[in-house]
Amino acid sequence: MDQHIRQQAIQTQHSFLVQAPAGSGKTELLIQRILALLAIVDEPEEILALTFTRKAAAEMRERVISALQAGLQPEPAAAHAKTTWKLAKAALTQSESKQWRLIQYPARLRMMTIDAFASGLARQLPILSGFGQTPSTAEFTQPLYQDAVASLFAYIEQKNTPTQIKQAFDVLALHLECNMQKLSDLLCAMLAQRDQWLPVVYEKSPDMQVFQQHLSTCLTLVMEHALDVAYKALPIQMRGELPSILHQALLHLQRDKGDNHAFTALADLQTFPSPCIDDLPQWKAIVDMLMTAAGSTTDIRKTVNVNLGFPSGPENKAHKEAMVDLLKLLQGQPDIKEALIQVRALPDSNSIEAASWEVLESLFILLKLLAAMLWQSFASHKKVDFLEIMLRAKQALGETDANQEIVPSEALLRLDYQIQHILVDEFQDTNALQIDVLSRLTAGWNHDGRSLFMVGDPMQSIYRFRKAEVSLFLQAAKNELPLPDVTFLSLSQNFRSEPEIVSWVNQAFSQILPKENDALAGAICYAPSLPHKSGSGQVELCVFDEQNDETEAKEIITIIQQALSKQQRVGVLARTRSHLHGIMQSLQQAKIAFRALDILPLHQQSEIIDLRSLTAALLHPCDDIAWASLLRMPVVGLELSTIFALCQTEGPTLWQKINTFKPVDTEDQQRLSHLLEAISPSVAHAGRIPLRRLVESAWLRLTVPATLASHQMANADVFFQLLEQLEDEGRLDLSTLDARLAREYAKPESAPNAEWVELTTMHSAKGLQWDVVILPGLGKSTRASDKPLLAHTYINTTHGKQFLIAPLPQHGDSATFDLIASVEKQRDTLEVARLLYVACTRAEQSLWMFGHISAESESPRASSLLAYIWQDTTNCYGANVRCVASQTSANTFEPIKANPPHRMAADYVSPAPASAIPARPDAIAMQGEYKPEFSWAGASAKAVGIALHAALQRVAEKGIEHWQEKDNQTAMQLMRDILKKEGISEAHIDPALKRCQQGLAACQQSQRAKWILSGSHAQAFNEWALTFVDEGSIKHIVLDRCFIDSDGVRWIIDYKTGDHEGAGVEAFLDHELHRYTVETPQLPNYVKAMRALEPECTIKAALYFPMLDGWRVWQDD
Repeated sequence: MDQHIRQQAIQTQHSFLVQAPAGSGKTELLIQRILALLAIVDEPEEILALTFTRKAAAEMRERVISALQAGLQPEPAAAHAKTTWKLAKAALTQSESKQWRLIQYPARLRMMTIDAFASGLARQLPILSGFGQTPSTAEFTQPLYQDAVASLFAYIEQKNTPTQIKQAFDVLALHLECNMQKLSDLLCAMLAQRDQWLPVVYEKSPDMQVFQQHLSTCLTLVMEHALDVAYKALPIQMRGELPSILHQALLHLQRDKGDNHAFTALADLQTFPSPCIDDLPQWKAIVDMLMTAAGSTTDIRKTVNVNLGFPSGPENKAHKEAMVDLLKLLQGQPDIKEALIQVRALPDSNSIEAASWEVLESLFILLKLLAAMLWQSFASHKKVDFLEIMLRAKQALGETDANQEIVPSEALLRLDYQIQHILVDEFQDTNALQIDVLSRLTAGWNHDGRSLFMVGDPMQSIYRFRKAEVSLFLQAAKNELPLPDVTFLSLSQNFRSEPEIVSWVNQAFSQILPKENDALAGAICYAPSLPHKSGSGQVELCVFDEQNDETEAKEIITIIQQALSKQQRVGVLARTRSHLHGIMQSLQQAKIAFRALDILPLHQQSEIIDLRSLTAALLHPCDDIAWASLLRMPVVGLELSTIFALCQTEGPTLWQKINTFKPVDTEDQQRLSHLLEAISPSVAHAGRIPLRRLVESAWLRLTVPATLASHQMANADVFFQLLEQLEDEGRLDLSTLDARLAREYAKPESAPNAEWVELTTMHSAKGLQWDVVILPGLGKSTRASDKPLLAHTYINTTHGKQFLIAPLPQHGDSATFDLIASVEKQRDTLEVARLLYVACTRAEQSLWMFGHISAESESPRASSLLAYIWQDTTNCYGANVRCVASQTSANTFEPIKANPPHRMAADYVSPAPASAIPARPDAIAMQGEYKPEFSWAGASAKAVGIALHAALQRVAEKGIEHWQEKDNQTAMQLMRDILKKEGISEAHIDPALKRCQQGLAACQQSQRAKWILSGSHAQAFNEWALTFVDEGSIKHIVLDRCFIDSDGVRWIIDYKTGDHEGAGVEAFLDHELHRYTVETPQLPNYVKAMRALEPECTIKAALYFPMLDGWRVWQDD
């Protein structure tokens, strides 16, 4: 359906911007464009493909290489695959003629993140970029910002600091009630977004009086624009009849209350007010007449009463009914309601408040100084943030003249010669600074053979918190950005979801998203999709009568179990990580394996809490709280009564008391002695050896690893790496350690089949898809974001876009700040709707949504995701709505009670370390890999064996009972790739591949093979690499297949891909068993290694011959 658009998009001589909704095959189109360009360029480096994540860049490179490799194969049958194949063939032809050898040298393909490109540019041009010696890029930038703020504070304290700067600081400090920590945090947050305010500060600070007048003019235009919108939204009938009705109401109010009422501005109202600033008081009074009190539940009034000037009684009935009739004209008109709300939110005056202006002037003075302090921080630490990399890269590429034309630098001219074609993926996630860099790279590119190709979906723009601006996409579509002129294309076909899901998304989001695009407001209208699939799907909404996380979790577990029984992959996507915690515990209770990446905060894990206490105690021996925490660690485990008695003894610090305390109980003596023996060496060496070694050695002597699971050990390793990194950076303070830990997340528990159920946030789910998608907690709201120290925005008006800026008010009394905040909140609200769209479009077959409503109002919270899709309890844009009554009286999930921490036995002795293995140079030649696989075979047979082994590994990992025909195609491609890698020539590759296919097909027909490759076995491993010591020598082995069967027997199975033609097959199999047990003791060594690992287990070893369905078992007597 989109074929003609796709064909147009790969025309290499033109530039395009393509809108590609969810599931429309955006990545494939991008790959096709790259392949088309490879067929025409002189060097592959002339093509630059940019994206926003390392993962996306790696996937793009992998997809291009796979397409090129597929171009070496026969032409595929699928139409879309044919297009890619033909383009790949043309690219390979060009590669061969130019001797690029792209498959062998994929590094010539320039595919990277925008940040990586800017960083590489800065490294190439250190002098032009202002770096001198190029610094490294800091992943964690908060310490750099804190250093800059600390330098500013220190500078303020100096005697020779100019008075103007000190006065500015005093104004700001008093404005924040001398809360220096809050001021420091707010300034640090501003430094992370300095690209947004620094140009304004430098441009406007020389003449603040002119700037003040400019802001007043902008504010006037913004206010009059809001009034004009409301004026045009109101029905003509209301504008004509309302003045006389209100005039009579004012007479009643003056008679009953005199001037003691809120509508005195309407006293002289003769005609409906005009949309000008002078009539603002009348406008606000009219809004108060038409709407209920301000707040989250504000709405158009349904009736009026005596407090509004409409007393009861027969003589006033006609007057009151006339007003109610006018109010009915406004009911069910969301545009009118929103326009009136905006009028109510307008400031009472078009001038900036005096107190706010004083703070703004002070901020402008200090922010320029703070930016300089940040540069000093960068220089001293030889580190910069990603933002600085982009700023310097932009500077290195050239400047703009008075006419805003780019004056290219020598570096840009050099790059302009090298780069001929640029592709940008996920263009909706770009920000203004990245557009500046891109505009410099493409300066002068118009209809000269060079091209810019951008692809993305503005409906999936969900990264405002990363400074992404969706308005840039809309501007680019209209060629309003300083980029090469592009042709706008739009795809519409959805290849991902079933028709029912596509239809529901179309119906719902055509109403949820705005009706029209608005660049400055961040409004993106919905672009409907057409389904490509023809199967059946489902969209379900489960609504609870109150918030009850436990009931919701039970429902979700049931759905997951049903999906797993159908071999469907499940994605559970939540708005915030905390919404997933209860579901994770329910999954654990139901013993369902799952994968949850970056969900649980690392610093909240018990093993990290203990490590942090140990680090604090060693860094600060006087930290009694840290020592008390160590006394309660599982490996020490003192009772609280013993700790209390210890604290009552004499001594300046708890550590000294621990050294002198003599417990009465023998077990307590053992536990305390264990602590002292483990910790004392580290205390003695504190400050003399690296911190990681200091803490880790104490941790090991305490025998903590004996109490931890594998994922907890992985968490501990992250902690130790972080200690090492902080020490290298010269930041050995606990506050920095805590800040870094707060940014890390615990490693997931590793379990078989965990990939079938994945838990993640909606933001992280972008670009992924599942058979079944579950959206829990849609009825919940999230915490409001912190207010910035300096708010600024652009607002669209009939006179163009207007700039507003205001400082954080002291007590919420700045109408200008509130106006800016309301505009930004509107943009956030629009983005939240797009976030819900992203979540819903991840589903392929089933979409399940869960949320709760208020029992009283029968509607969800206004700030919840459920509010976007809510209609009523019977209909929700065509979804199957199911109302579920709460099963318990609790309205929140009660966490499953965790088992108490394992308390180490007082007499526990850690195992003695294994004795060193003496060096035996003579054993190197004697001992090798105990797997003489294919040593007897020719090159072709050896390659066939390796390829078939890899395919059988894939089958076993998935479980042969879950293996489908489409998996055979993947396996065939895998085996073909391996055969090529093993050096099989094109003339012999098809016969070799046929042998592989025969072996794979035989396994799928064999009952023996189905048992071997079943996914139902316990503790199953494939290609399991083990190392063991045998008679003083180290031996390395790899077990093809190993598992425990239903009888508890540990099986070791080795695949043998040899064949035997003619009679005597049984004799051949017997000979092979003798060969691998007597002549070369391969199986005996496998059993010996496994017996050392599992001495109590019954172990059997066997040879399996896929080509013959042959089977021979060996068991050590």
